[in-house]
Formats: sequence, C-alpha cells, structure tokens
Amino acid sequence: MYISQVAERLAALKHELDDLQRMNVRYWSQTEHTPLTTAAHESRRLRLTGIKNELAYMVKRAA
Repeated sequence: MYISQVAERLAALKHELDDLQRMNVRYWSQTEHTPLTTAAHESRRLRLTGIKNELAYMVKRAA
C-alpha cells in the first residue's frame, strides 16, 4: 500500500511541477511585472521549495 501512495504522490507532484513551470514561463515572457504577478511568482518559488523539501523527506524516509 505504501508504494502505491508514494507513486500517486509523485505523480501529483509531477503534475504540479509541470503547472508551475508553465506559469513561470509565462511570467518570464512578460516584459513588465506588476506587484500582483511578482507576488504570484514568489508564491510559486516558495511552493517549489516546499516540493523540494517534501521529496527530500520522502527519500530520507525510504532509506
């Protein structure tokens, strides 16, 4: 059961990473950044850090 839960979580994280990447490409293609778009970009950056930490925890737990 644990393996299937990990696989499902990894798939969800992969989907989220794909979405974040698309949003970041859109952000960097803009010539100007408003305070709102900058805040959204920072939120995505923090989420990427959260995903990195979650993956590190999963690896540590599996060892």
